[in-house]
Amino acid sequence: LDKTTNIYEKQGVYPGKVFEYIGANRPILLIPSDHNIMAALIGGEHRGMATSSVQEAKCFLQEKYNNWCNGDFIPTIHHNDEVYSRKYQAIQLDRILSDTLGIIHP
Repeated sequence: LDKTTNIYEKQGVYPGKVFEYIGANRPILLIPSDHNIMAALIGGEHRGMATSSVQEAKCFLQEKYNNWCNGDFIPTIHHNDEVYSRKYQAIQLDRILSDTLGIIHP
């Protein structure tokens, strides 16, 4: 594949495990940060931290551990569940397939 036209070579990919953490409402630590697609997802959805700093990662883990010790097992995360719904994903797939086949929706 041509790296100049392949979006996955340019911006990276989402590993499936990240969506398991999103579904389980668990914090995500990305170290070192890819400064790209994964960091944007984690930051944009307030899912955790993407950093290349060992000190920042240490503080993040310490905070999550302290929360766990205090009985705060599920972090408060604000995100748009609609984007991850089956309905929304089905609509996105329909649009992709329709565009590919040249079908115009009203």
